[in-house]
Amino acid sequence: MEFYGITGKTSQLIKSCLSDRYRRMIIDNNIWTKYYSDWEMVSKGIPQDSILGPLLFLIYINDLPFILKDAGNPNLFADDTSIVFSYPNSNL
Repeated sequence: MEFYGITGKTSQLIKSCLSDRYRRMIIDNNIWTKYYSDWEMVSKGIPQDSILGPLLFLIYINDLPFILKDAGNPNLFADDTSIVFSYPNSNL
């Protein structure tokens, strides 16, 4: 994030939203009782339905066209990405 100028309090805020998170699974069979798993720390990923999710995804894939410039042509739109490869001299 620092590469793109996200520093200081903004960087600290984003890091705090992504660190020290825990999760557990709840199974509710709607008949007798609920079952709960143990809490476990989340070490990777972005929470679903978060406001930061789309922004962080765009930052993550921002350099993809430059990385693939000789291998393929990536088409980026919102959270959807496709890569087109063409081989004009291939014998397919």
